[in-house]
Amino acid sequence: MKKNVFIVAMLCSTLAVNAQTEINSAKKIRVGFNLGTNYSILRSKESLPTNSKIYNDFGYKIGVLMDYSISRQLFFTPKAELAFNNSGIESTNNDNTMSKYKIFPASID
Repeated sequence: MKKNVFIVAMLCSTLAVNAQTEINSAKKIRVGFNLGTNYSILRSKESLPTNSKIYNDFGYKIGVLMDYSISRQLFFTPKAELAFNNSGIESTNNDNTMSKYKIFPASID
């Protein structure tokens, strides 16, 4: 799963598109979507028990965005994203079994 997300992210980041065009569009509202990767950096303010450790890894984000043209050179651009994070805490129990606790597995930005 991690390799697939990474490969798709790298392929999407290499696409060539035109950022500016000479066509003067009269549309006031434009909508679109975005897709990206993120890396979780989970840290503890206090020390963890000796049988626990924090893990961080790559995740991904998907979202929608909108451009609202206020004037010819001024835009209002809200964006909403859903992030899937891959971070948490691994803990070793007294019977030597591992327990994983995901922290913020999904969040809205």
